Amino acid sequence: MRKLYKHCLNSEPTLIFLKSSLGETNLLSIEILNFICSHKGKFFSLLPKDADLAKLHHFDQSILPEMPKQRGPVGTLPGIYTYSMISSIEEELCDYLVNKIKKYSLHCIFDHFNATYNDSYRCEFFDSYGRYYEKEIYYLVSNKNVSKKNILECLHSSKTFWHSLCILTKATFQDTIDKTLSKEQVQEICLKACLVIVGAYDGEGYIFWEKTSP
Repeated sequence: MRKLYKHCLNSEPTLIFLKSSLGETNLLSIEILNFICSHKGKFFSLLPKDADLAKLHHFDQSILPEMPKQRGPVGTLPGIYTYSMISSIEEELCDYLVNKIKKYSLHCIFDHFNATYNDSYRCEFFDSYGRYYEKEIYYLVSNKNVSKKNILECLHSSKTFWHSLCILTKATFQDTIDKTLSKEQVQEICLKACLVIVGAYDGEGYIFWEKTSP
């Protein structure tokens, strides 16, 4: 497992990226963006030592070395291809998040931007951790059932090359009924947020915002 190093980020370019990634996306993204803009906090990134720090504020570009090329089938596509896997820090991030959640008795919520809820929506992972607001799907993990396995599944579900969102919060989720989230509950999650993690670096890394004042 690689060691991740903390790098402070300048707020102005970071906020510009966050607005492009979170703005007009879903209710959780909009509410947490408003929260970040109105509260004091610090931005940083966690990256392995081989990251290209010259690209630290180039959030829409790859920042990790290219993985070795390999040749073989790609999913169910016909034929054989030469390709490189996309680098990521997801394994290391899982350990970081699990430790945070357990140490501070927090809960976390992920969005699933590429999925749409309807009455016939069925998914085993959703049955265990899913909630929805209108047609938006979210995954809620409490400090009592957190594990590296379910955090990794949440990260994979939330991730696109331009958007991913996770919030660690003191909100408890106890009032959710029949898997539905109200607008007020989403707002409470954001109002009690301690740490926000947003996908960046072309899917290879993340921006972190940590609240520093009440």
